[in-house]
Amino acid sequence: MKKLALLLLALFTMLPSNLAAKSVKRFKVGVQCYSYKKFSFAETIEKVSEIGIKFVEIYPGQKLGGMPGVTSHKSDTKARQYMLDTAKANGVTIASYGVVRAKSEKEWRQVFQFAKDLGIEVVLTEKPGKIMNTIEKVSKEFGIKVALHNHMTPTPKDVSADLKGRNPLVGSGIDIGHWVRADLDIVKEFKKFSPRLHTMHIKDITERTKNGTCTPLGTGLMPLDKILAELQAQDYQGVLILEYEHHWDNPTPGIAQCAKYLEEYFATGSAPTKL
Repeated sequence: MKKLALLLLALFTMLPSNLAAKSVKRFKVGVQCYSYKKFSFAETIEKVSEIGIKFVEIYPGQKLGGMPGVTSHKSDTKARQYMLDTAKANGVTIASYGVVRAKSEKEWRQVFQFAKDLGIEVVLTEKPGKIMNTIEKVSKEFGIKVALHNHMTPTPKDVSADLKGRNPLVGSGIDIGHWVRADLDIVKEFKKFSPRLHTMHIKDITERTKNGTCTPLGTGLMPLDKILAELQAQDYQGVLILEYEHHWDNPTPGIAQCAKYLEEYFATGSAPTKL
């Protein structure tokens, strides 16, 4: 019996140290380029690539860097190819575009053609109003998803109203940080939209007021363990977009710390209490 116990103990110690780790789905992780608003698109792509991030969300108006122009659905063919080539050279995929607002069907067609040309899967917009029917129609024609975004407003009720009765291509693109700053019960509200979540901005926040600022994941008051658990429950298929709206002159250390937090979560199956 003693020999058997020793044998079992020896076998146990030979098992991989992470065997007891809870198995969780590894989500794709990206960065919203607005985190680098003081830098060019080219510089942003290089910086996120250096810390191992493979996806980005671009926004209208960032300087390209290697040629005249900005990231925009109004860009010409040359600029679009430059964006694609720059991303590809650094092993980065442009996953989404926004937040974008357009006032006519003609411009929304421009938006979706831009997304198609760059291989973008999700377009984010906010407070669409009466043009929502047009956005839905063009989205269906192009087969590209639309995600309804939020800052402190619109409220969850407003977003729900815009989603009601829409084609499955129309979903949510929740920014959990802004709704925490609006002092909402973020877990309760997030669960309402997670089944139709096309993309999301994940961040941590220092306080539940408009003065709350971004802080590396796990260092603020965001209930990230519950948010990540809900994403697992819904088998989230999109990209977790890190948006770090702080330390504008050098956001990379904060973003790298956020990425490290998520990597620890993927490796252990539980949200780290501290790094």
